[in-house]
Amino acid sequence: MKNRRFYREAPNPTIAVEGYIYIFYAPEANRVKIGRALHWRTRLAQIQSFSPIHLKCIYLETIIPENGNTALKREQEIQERFNQYRLWGEWFQVEGELAEFLKPYILGRAKVRELCEE
Repeated sequence: MKNRRFYREAPNPTIAVEGYIYIFYAPEANRVKIGRALHWRTRLAQIQSFSPIHLKCIYLETIIPENGNTALKREQEIQERFNQYRLWGEWFQVEGELAEFLKPYILGRAKVRELCEE
């Protein structure tokens, strides 16, 4: 758990950030996209450009490549954990254990959500 830190941007310019794990929420559809990107804001804009539903970033995790920790590995861990709610690709229905996990982020009670807001 030591390498799972939350930051708006890289915590220190001298620390190499491998990327970010993000969860973008589509409230109108009650669905989320769980993915990874080096530049999460750019990725959100790309996805939003072809989505008819407004998306918002509710979860952001900075991945610092230490001790074999990679963005791909972490993304796969999270997606596998919630695989039973997968709709297609990286899109998941918010229900069950996934809904419980996301509840503080969706409701704005978790500090991490603030990191996603501009």
